[in-house]
Order: sequence, then structure tokens, then C-alpha cells
Amino acid sequence: SHLSQLKILHISYNEIRNLSDSFSTQSNLQLLSIDLNIMDSLDGSPFKDLTELRTLSLSTMRPMKNVTTLPWWLLAFRGSLQFIYPSSFAGLSNLRILYLVSNNIHVIQNGTFGHLTRLEILHLEHNIISTIEQD
Repeated sequence: SHLSQLKILHISYNEIRNLSDSFSTQSNLQLLSIDLNIMDSLDGSPFKDLTELRTLSLSTMRPMKNVTTLPWWLLAFRGSLQFIYPSSFAGLSNLRILYLVSNNIHVIQNGTFGHLTRLEILHLEHNIISTIEQD
């Protein structure tokens, strides 16, 4: 790929619904911003090849058009990302900063951040977290 040396990628404000193996050729990325896209979960291990990534931002995921029961005034502050799993952040061995701000996350499962051994800053504000399972 011609983008294999890419270090910074901003793909916010798009229509991305699923990440799957989207970044398998961008192993040199150090900053990835995917804010304000259309995702409700981080299935699988979408970042497994991003071993050099230092900063990841997945904030304020917006709902698909006309698919919501939330009042309009809540949509302005909270995104549609609800589900993160222990495998969601696998491979991010150098991640230092993770933004999951203004989403709709209810539960932090046991092991969700276990792969992030170098994580220094974690932003989880403006979610609706009711349960944080013990690691």
C-alpha cells in the first residue's frame, strides 16, 4: 500500500460502521482519530496490527440516521458506541492515550484494557457506565 508509512490518520465525521481489518497495512500509525462515525460496537480485534499506535480516539460515535429512541438533546452529547470487549484493543502494546468520550458505554468488562500495558491516559467521561468489572 502507498500509505504504509502513514503516521497520523484522521477519519472522523464519516460513515464508518465496521473496522474489521481496515488497518492491516498501516502498522506505522501513531495517531488514529475515528470520532463521529457510525459504530455501536468494537467487534473482534480491529487494531491488532497497529503496534506503533500511541493515541486512539473513538469519541462521540453518532447513531445511524433515524435509528434512535433517545431525545434529540441527548444525541448532541452522547454517541452510539455501546460495546467494547476485551479483544477490542488487542495489539495496541504502545498505546498511551485512549479517548472513549461521549459514547453510550454501559459496562467495562473484565480485561477490556488488559492489553494496554503502556496506557497513561484514559478518557471515559460522558458515558453511562454503571459497571466496571474487576481485572
